[in-house]
Amino acid sequence: MKKRKLLLMLLCCAYFGLLIACGSRIQMKVDSYNNPDLNISEYKRFSFLPVNSEKPLMEKELFSFIKIEMEKNGYIYDYKEPQFLIAVRLGESSREVQEGVSSRPVQVYQPPAPGKGGVGTWQTQYVTQGGDSDTVNTRWMKIDFIDVLNKKPGDKIDKITYLWQGEAISEGSSALSVVVKCLISGLLRDYPAKLTGSKITLKFDECK
Repeated sequence: MKKRKLLLMLLCCAYFGLLIACGSRIQMKVDSYNNPDLNISEYKRFSFLPVNSEKPLMEKELFSFIKIEMEKNGYIYDYKEPQFLIAVRLGESSREVQEGVSSRPVQVYQPPAPGKGGVGTWQTQYVTQGGDSDTVNTRWMKIDFIDVLNKKPGDKIDKITYLWQGEAISEGSSALSVVVKCLISGLLRDYPAKLTGSKITLKFDECK
């Protein structure tokens, strides 16, 4: 009896673990572009485009996430002599999505009136269902790699030459702050490949 209860508990744990694993995913659409006029393999050292102090703190924290992803792929952070600068933009918007309203027929028994004999009748009535609304968040991130390898000391970056540009868009119930690491991982995973409308699915534990 105890073995049977233990087996049942293990099966329940495995089932709910599977549900959690299946639910903790994020899907995104990724588009990226690389400059065909530049030899992208020459660019190994990077730094970040200075952030305006008025921008949210989260945008500054993104730099550490991006730095980790880039270094995992063999790139070197060098704020003194970078070959390209990384600029980040991100945002989110939300909208209410309402479910469709439908009705279905049900048979309802109507008994005879009190004090009167006879047999009751069955009547068809309609039950309305649906019409609930959910909030859907659209989270987006754009990352630009700006060429400075061909800039001379003292040159102004008045005309920007992009080495690579990428954009990730995802929809779901979670806020941007929850999925931001996954957006970075999805964007940079296939760098420097050019992607057009690529569908990427990641588990949240893959974005740590």
